[in-house]
Amino acid sequence: MGAGISNSISMSISTAGRSRGQVITMQGHHRGRGVRPRGAHAPFGRGPARLIRTTITAVLLAVVSLTGVAGTAAAGTSGPGSDAKLPTGLVAPGPGTPEVVPSNLVTDRTWDKETASLTDFTRNINDSRAKITARTDVGIRAAAAAGVINLANSTCWDEHAWNPTSDHPLGKGCDLFFAYKTSEGRAAGWRAANWFVANQAKLGVYYLIWQGRFWGAYAPKAWTDYQSSVYGCPNPANVTGCHYDHIHVSFY
Repeated sequence: MGAGISNSISMSISTAGRSRGQVITMQGHHRGRGVRPRGAHAPFGRGPARLIRTTITAVLLAVVSLTGVAGTAAAGTSGPGSDAKLPTGLVAPGPGTPEVVPSNLVTDRTWDKETASLTDFTRNINDSRAKITARTDVGIRAAAAAGVINLANSTCWDEHAWNPTSDHPLGKGCDLFFAYKTSEGRAAGWRAANWFVANQAKLGVYYLIWQGRFWGAYAPKAWTDYQSSVYGCPNPANVTGCHYDHIHVSFY
């Protein structure tokens, strides 16, 4: 279990009956994934101790449940994002079937160009460059509100010095990590990817990459193999570069 999970268990103990602790954090962008349990040490007895024991049990069950769908990477939110109103009439999340493209999908490619002007709330770093566009802010907050992503496993701005064409330093691209080694984690990733596709016209989604596959608003009929000379894709052995462990979403 990562340090953030242990901290969350402690937080849950101290706030039993008042709030729920965050139980999944990101541990290193583009590094090894995995959540390993670490024991929580506390004497158990009667009365208040029973409440503590019940709280710890609930938290650990939540960890077991969430690790099936949420991956790990480095970041940590620095706040809730802007207070800009989220779009109404968004399509609700569906099942985690791979590569769902609605037959009646209507895409919108007429979005105005935006520059990164808002602090990237998915990063908790001291870097004045860490900014995202208003469209990215809304899109990621909408995805979190819909329950298809975990903000603690999401990161947007990054320098990406090795890839000068990346949308990350422009504040237009985000990486959303999932437990790709499990069928539940892969299904959760497809659920999120399908949700972004279905809501492209509302959110200004430009393109998506997930599980070595690519979808673009400019060619919306079907997913195709992700091709990249920078990362040598397609190549299932390149888990992160070819996007098997995380969704990349770019916004116009």
